[in-house]
Amino acid sequence: MMNFTLIELCEGQTKMGRPYVKIIARNSAGKEFSVLACTPEKIAEALSIPVDRTFGMTWKEQNGFRFLDSVKSGDQS
Repeated sequence: MMNFTLIELCEGQTKMGRPYVKIIARNSAGKEFSVLACTPEKIAEALSIPVDRTFGMTWKEQNGFRFLDSVKSGDQS
């Protein structure tokens, strides 16, 4: 699991009215990633991401998009 620093969380709704959260984070190498949380459980996980410390995150790629798989608070080895 890679470590990230949160840059921004953006809450929104699809055209069909489904809520989502877009996570924008930077890894330790300085590369930015955008990851989507689309289910109520994953949205809750995304909203729990710490603002003031690193966190671990995994995702699954589908149709060119990254979808949140898991979040772990703090440094993860």
